[in-house]
Amino acid sequence: MMGKRFSERGICPRFRRKSRGFTLLEVMVAMSVFAVMAAAMTTATQRNSQYAGRLEEKSIGHWIAMNKMAELQGKGKWPKLGSKTEDVEMARREWLVTTLVEARESDNFRLIQVDVSLKTGHIGGDGRRVSRLKSLMTNMELKE
Repeated sequence: MMGKRFSERGICPRFRRKSRGFTLLEVMVAMSVFAVMAAAMTTATQRNSQYAGRLEEKSIGHWIAMNKMAELQGKGKWPKLGSKTEDVEMARREWLVTTLVEARESDNFRLIQVDVSLKTGHIGGDGRRVSRLKSLMTNMELKE
């Protein structure tokens, strides 16, 4: 009789699967999904830390450039024409500050350009410019 071969649900006891856990295939799929997600998270975290370091360099470099510009404008006299490079230490790093002063068409103006780069040989320093600041200085600003 059919009633004896099949259980109440209509499934043959021989083919009924007892749920005691996950199959090997399910575990392998779950582990591969987790591995892909972990690799993506690691890459994103590494990239984020690199961007944070670069942003710190640019911020400090801009701060140095603004300080140099304020120093030149606060002297009260025309800066000498030409280029000058000097070493500056800030935030436990050494920086190269290059100041370029150029004459303009009018005798009342001078262009001041300050470039800041992390000194080569320092940790993370490859000589690339991290900040550039330009300003026009007028003769009328000076105290005579």
